Amino acid sequence: MADILPSYPPSLDEPSLSFLLSSLTDYCLSHGITVRPSVPSEENHLASHAPVTLFPSLFPFKAWEQALAVQTKYNLVYAKIANDEEWLGKIMDDLVEVDDFVRQLWELYKDIKREGVVQVPTPAIDRANL
Repeated sequence: MADILPSYPPSLDEPSLSFLLSSLTDYCLSHGITVRPSVPSEENHLASHAPVTLFPSLFPFKAWEQALAVQTKYNLVYAKIANDEEWLGKIMDDLVEVDDFVRQLWELYKDIKREGVVQVPTPAIDRANL
């Protein structure tokens, strides 16, 4: 990387930084990378780009290889947790008390379960399995 960028993150003058930030914001807004804050007002029409970074943190290749080495086992643990409704329900009982978003997702899950699942289960394809 030293051949391409002598310092990282690169030092930018104010006009260059302003241009990059404006371009990144425009890209996010035009590609649906947006969030709308939860505000009590029904008339809230504000939205902004989701959190992004202009200069991502460098990540050691050795750590990437280690993460890939455990990914298959991690996926199995994740699938077992996701399919153990009794255990997950105990965890969710505490979590829904402090996280409204998770509460809504859990309520939606329970509503669908009560109504009867009509979709055929399909295998998961995890993007980290490269």
